[in-house]
Amino acid sequence: MNLNVERLRKRLTAILATFWLSAATVVGTHWGETSLVGHTLFSSGCLLMGVGVIGRVWCLGSIAGRKTEGLITDGPYSLCQNLLYFFSAVAAVGVGMGSCTVTFPLIVLLGFLAYYPSVVASEARRLTERHGDVYLAYRQVTPLLIPSFPHSLTFMKAPSTRSEAPHFVAECSMRSGSSSPLPGCTS
Repeated sequence: MNLNVERLRKRLTAILATFWLSAATVVGTHWGETSLVGHTLFSSGCLLMGVGVIGRVWCLGSIAGRKTEGLITDGPYSLCQNLLYFFSAVAAVGVGMGSCTVTFPLIVLLGFLAYYPSVVASEARRLTERHGDVYLAYRQVTPLLIPSFPHSLTFMKAPSTRSEAPHFVAECSMRSGSSSPLPGCTS
């Protein structure tokens, strides 16, 4: 991804987040904050915000210091390719639910669905250019945006051979510095 495009995307995200957070503080609720529906929406929103923040910390902690070393396919990134964006969406919808409305979180979700596909596609192009076949192999076995927990259970058990681990290709090529799978890493 071009550095200028990345800066523009981050600025746009900051502007939209500021507007959205400001709007969330002034939006009124049909039910009232003290009603059962209001409490339920607010509590659910707090839960989603917490899950989103903890998830983002987990993702960021797993790539800290390794982001430029190679393709990260283990830990949280064994659940899906864009887990950081997933947790951002969860937290954003949670903040929207904090307004005690149904409309505001739906608008936030629609905004994510409109905005992030282009970000994900741009990132996929960049990773394909950088990691080639290794990234394409990872893409084939890992969901794009919605985590797959049954899929990730295979990552939790110890493989009997190296080739049973879906992220073995990335590990092998990281060891060699190559962008393609190594013949010696197939077993």
